[in-house]
Amino acid sequence: MEKRRVELDVLRVILAALVVLGHGSFYTLETTFGGVDYGGLLGRDTVFHGVISGLSSWIYTFHMPAYFCLSGAVFALELRRGKYPSLGRLAAAKARRLLAPLCFVWLAWNIPLKWVSGYYAGQAHPLGAALVQIFFPEGVYLWFLEALFLVFLLDHLLVTRIQSPARQFGLAALAFLAGLVFWRYFRPWTPAGNPFKYLVWFWLGRWMDPVTRRLRRRFGRGLLHLETVLFFGAWVAVERLPWGGWLLEVSLLPLLGTLWVWELAARLARSRGVGERARRWAGYTFGLYLWADPVNYLVLYGAWQLGGPAFFGSEAGAAVLYGLRVAGSALAAVGITALLRKYKFPLQIY
Repeated sequence: MEKRRVELDVLRVILAALVVLGHGSFYTLETTFGGVDYGGLLGRDTVFHGVISGLSSWIYTFHMPAYFCLSGAVFALELRRGKYPSLGRLAAAKARRLLAPLCFVWLAWNIPLKWVSGYYAGQAHPLGAALVQIFFPEGVYLWFLEALFLVFLLDHLLVTRIQSPARQFGLAALAFLAGLVFWRYFRPWTPAGNPFKYLVWFWLGRWMDPVTRRLRRRFGRGLLHLETVLFFGAWVAVERLPWGGWLLEVSLLPLLGTLWVWELAARLARSRGVGERARRWAGYTFGLYLWADPVNYLVLYGAWQLGGPAFFGSEAGAAVLYGLRVAGSALAAVGITALLRKYKFPLQIY
């Protein structure tokens, strides 16, 4: 059990780092309720930013399904220990852990920083747009908390009411197809982060360890190399498909990517001295997720005001800007989290 906990801590740290790296790349992010478009103001993009955008596209193929798998794996352990005997008790606990931080951070941090950065400048009713976006969070990083809250409830219903794993998977797969319909055709108005699209990944989390153990017995230390080749090979191939690639992007690639990062975390967890560091760093990952992303908008806004298109359009400027966004957002989030932990802020927003 201790070994498994260390592996999950390492996985949590890896995924949090990937989120920060991925969120630091965008120049344009437009939604129904606001956005920014620095990329549209540039005559041409830089090579550096093109490479970083490619890195972000790769990260986005798997990191959110992997997050849901991680949450599902932890939840399965909690259910096994009898932690949530009823749906009501689960809903109350997860509302405190997910919805309360969501509301606080959205209102006290996400909206103010984006407001200052001009995110809502094109809206006829900016305050109304900012508030309505809470319920339709497409393109806002906090969508994950809304979807995760509902996925916890859906998964609890699934595994407590249906005993057959095959039937559980069948219903989760049907929910996934429904989520894909929302994602493809109603994306700007998909409510609550589209939980149906992620239920199947959460449910699969409880099977990741049994599957990876069986694969390790079969392939030994070569498993990570095999999964690396399969994942990156599939990613390159899917990107070049003339049609139908989007379906593989939301099914095969997330599965291969999750298996790969799961095995990578397990391999790192076996390294000397990693356990204690992973436990310490994992304590900052939720705060990193809550506080980091809006800082990106401030850095973008400030850099544009000071340097304009000449700064964004130079290779050196693009590299410096990316470094400032990644380091600035991470340091701000870790600093806020450390302060909240030190003074034991009553609302668990860290």
